[in-house]
Amino acid sequence: MNFENLQIETTQLPNTSEVQFTKLHPDFKMVRLLANLFFFLLLILAGILVISFSGNLTNLSAWGIYCLTLLMYGIIAPVLIIKGFRRKGYALRQRDILYKTGFIFFSQTVMPFNRIQHCELSQGPIEKLYNLCRINIFTAGGDDSDLVIPGLEYAEGEKLRDFILGKVTTDNHDQ
Repeated sequence: MNFENLQIETTQLPNTSEVQFTKLHPDFKMVRLLANLFFFLLLILAGILVISFSGNLTNLSAWGIYCLTLLMYGIIAPVLIIKGFRRKGYALRQRDILYKTGFIFFSQTVMPFNRIQHCELSQGPIEKLYNLCRINIFTAGGDDSDLVIPGLEYAEGEKLRDFILGKVTTDNHDQ
């Protein structure tokens, strides 16, 4: 038996920077901002309860640190959501699906169809109000999804899910 392991020139590798990514639905930005607002309100309530029950109602430094933290979160989180939204997108190719995200830290995930076991659509309450969903894509060996693409219009999510499942069953039968 002959063993070969030939070198591949990196100049011959496919370039994912040339891929045209589909942007997420514009309403997804509002969904993220509303979810962030609810979390922000929960932080306010939790902070007030903690300071109240600790007996530090008159401790100005505790209130100062708390208010400064809330102010920073209230400014930074929405900016990151808005700036990061512009970079999010997905792309379908013949043999895989790609998803990119990030503003400060960038991530690009490539999921080959022949590794996908199943996929499903899910919606949170705010997404449901905007008729949006996310697709959760699973590979073998885990309980959690390996790739999540949020911000899809529900009908688009259904088409994407059906396409992926069609590719998965076709690719598995071809092997």
